[in-house]
Amino acid sequence: MSSNAATLAATATKRTLYDMPVSNNGARCRLIIYKKRIEDVIDIEQPSELGGLKSEEYLKRNPQGKMPVMSCGVTGLEIAESDTIARYLLSTFSDKAPSFQPDNPLSNLLARIHDTYVTTIQGCLYKPAPPFGAFGTHKDAIAELVKQLQIIDDLVVDSGLYLCGEQVSLADATIFPTMVFANFMLPKFDVTPPLPPKIAKWFKQVAEQDTDFARVQQEIMGALQAWEGNNRWDPLLGAGWRDTEPATLF
Repeated sequence: MSSNAATLAATATKRTLYDMPVSNNGARCRLIIYKKRIEDVIDIEQPSELGGLKSEEYLKRNPQGKMPVMSCGVTGLEIAESDTIARYLLSTFSDKAPSFQPDNPLSNLLARIHDTYVTTIQGCLYKPAPPFGAFGTHKDAIAELVKQLQIIDDLVVDSGLYLCGEQVSLADATIFPTMVFANFMLPKFDVTPPLPPKIAKWFKQVAEQDTDFARVQQEIMGALQAWEGNNRWDPLLGAGWRDTEPATLF
């Protein structure tokens, strides 16, 4: 642990992660908390406890009004953005196994590709209207998402339980929650199979063999099933709504 992290850990009171079960980005932080067994020193609360994402109390912590955000138990130290929170957890609680391999170049590359090219357009899976990053249609954004999953798949080490081999890494915590989304939602857009082969194999085996990953999957799926019950995908072009009119010149 760095001297700064050690000082913060020693002086901090109990920390709070503000997040919701459906948040795939926040779920990477929850996964780290679960696997490091540090729930006794970190509360996980929903933003509604502060009045919601746009409330004055929440915006004091994250002016962007987005999830997740962590109050670190130190006056004035509020950390937004899931990757930043994740790395804070890995540094502050480096004495708690597993390490999540913070210095593994492959893990960091996979996480970076995910954050730069996947989460920026993931709204195409569940939002009714563009833009989705640089893309103006569901069709184009879905095609790009499938392309990026294949790029990640090509980099995956196909040996061991996790993406980089036998030990869990930050890449696993980062990518797994989003694959819960993709595995559930891409078939609604007629993308089958939803995940490329190495990712599909990894996704299945960690969900079956690692109880913390299974826990996160259940949290996210509970929320997605509620969305399903509320007909979330009915208005989405390519999912519930399809353009079946014959082509015209105009």
